Amino acid sequence: TEVENWPGDPNDLTGPLLMARMHEHATKFETEIIFDHINKVYLQNRPFRLNGDNGDYTCDALIIATGASARYLGLPSEEAF
Repeated sequence: TEVENWPGDPNDLTGPLLMARMHEHATKFETEIIFDHINKVYLQNRPFRLNGDNGDYTCDALIIATGASARYLGLPSEEAF
């Protein structure tokens, strides 16, 4: 997928490239990055509490990345683009 109008990048870039850049940036600051399927999030108090398939976590900041999928209308031109 193309990411258009991203601040600081005059050219369009792909979603995977943007994710790789963000991962590299976070790693530079020794950020702990956890890949898990989170089933429940408790945002009432800090630190936030999360229940995942591989364990329970706490954090002061949370990025929620749910992903996206295309919703097609059934037009013939959709397959071309």
